[in-house]
Amino acid sequence: FSRRGGDQQTRHAQDLHPLVAETLSLLRATLPAGVALDYALPDEPVLAVVNADQLHQMLMNLCINGWHALEGQVGRVSIALRNVELDRRAASRLGKLPPGRYAQLTISDNGCGMDEGTRSRVFEPFFTTKDVGKGTGLGLAAVHGIVHQHRGWIDVESAPQAGSTFLVYLPLTSRRPTLTPNAVEPLAPVGGSERLLLVEDEEELRRATTGML
Repeated sequence: FSRRGGDQQTRHAQDLHPLVAETLSLLRATLPAGVALDYALPDEPVLAVVNADQLHQMLMNLCINGWHALEGQVGRVSIALRNVELDRRAASRLGKLPPGRYAQLTISDNGCGMDEGTRSRVFEPFFTTKDVGKGTGLGLAAVHGIVHQHRGWIDVESAPQAGSTFLVYLPLTSRRPTLTPNAVEPLAPVGGSERLLLVEDEEELRRATTGML
C-alpha cells in the first residue's frame, strides 16, 4: 500500500469476466458453508486495462470483508459485474470521474452494516473496528489504492443492520485484449520434492492463498 505507484507495465486490456470467475472459484473454497456466494456476470465482454493480480486482491479483500461483516452468522456475499454508462451528473456524484463507459463491480453483503462515522473512515489506513489481533485496517485501504491506480472510483453504501454495498468503477477500453502472463500455457513442473513456505498472519488470506497455490 505504501508503494502506491502500481505496476503500469503489468496492466493489460482484458475481459474482466474470467478474472471475476476465477476469484469466485477461489472464494468458494475459502468461505465457510454458512456463507452463500451469489454472483451475476454479463454475457457480453467487459473490457478494461487492469493488473489481474491486483484485481484478484481487490475482490478477495472486499469479499472477505463482507464475510467478516456477517459476524459468524449465516449470510450472503454477492458479486455483480456489468457495463455502465455514466453521464456528467452521475459521474460528478462519484467524485472526479469523467463521464463515459465503465465496468461496474458490485460487492455486497447482508451483514451488520456501518454507521456514518465508520463508513466515512472505512478506507483510511489502519482504521479498523475489529478487536486487537483480528485485523490490521489495511485491507480496504489497499483496495482504495488499487482502484485509484486504475483511474477508477470506489464508493460504499451502508447502514447499521442493513449490510454494505461496495461499488467499484473502472474505465472501459476499446483496445483489443492482449495476451497476459496468466494466459500463457505453463511449463511442465520440474522436480517435485521442493517445499514452499507461506507466511501470512491473516488466517483467511492464508487459507485462500494456500488453495490458490
